Amino acid sequence: MNYENQEEFTDLTTLKFLATEELSAAEAEALTIMREEEFLAHDVYLAMSQLYSKPIFKNITKSEAVHTEAIRLLLIKYKLPDPAANHVTGIFSNPDLQALYTTLVTRGSQSLMDALQVGATIEDLDIYDLENHIADVDNKDILFVFNNLMRGSENHLRAFYANIVFLGGTYSPQYISLTRFNAIIN
Repeated sequence: MNYENQEEFTDLTTLKFLATEELSAAEAEALTIMREEEFLAHDVYLAMSQLYSKPIFKNITKSEAVHTEAIRLLLIKYKLPDPAANHVTGIFSNPDLQALYTTLVTRGSQSLMDALQVGATIEDLDIYDLENHIADVDNKDILFVFNNLMRGSENHLRAFYANIVFLGGTYSPQYISLTRFNAIIN
């Protein structure tokens, strides 16, 4: 894999130095869900990058590829099945993510503003899910990855929101609280 972001690559190399700990059912479920959820973001942004020339979509697609790899490494480390093994763009084993992918690509295909709002929605969902998963995780390596994914999603949300505002649009959070959203964007 070609790592465009050296900082994220360094984060991945840190994983091998963190101990393997006993894995709870909640941690295993979180890894499985987040593997495909990161691919959802990647695949939607890839679709949007093919429709719109805005660099944000290509740039964040690259970042999401690193995120999917981080989760894959944890699945290997903990000997868990990979729900996205041999991933085909736009195809998900989780039916909820499959439906969400279809909805988001359809909506994002309507206009650039819709595509940017779809991006904000994806990051909003990622932050919400990561916060909920982090509450159930105590393994240091998983916390390390999830906290890095959280920082990435916060950065991506800020970027999408800035683009939305620049084009005269608005975005209201659908998953995280308005207070949390305002703390991120400010």
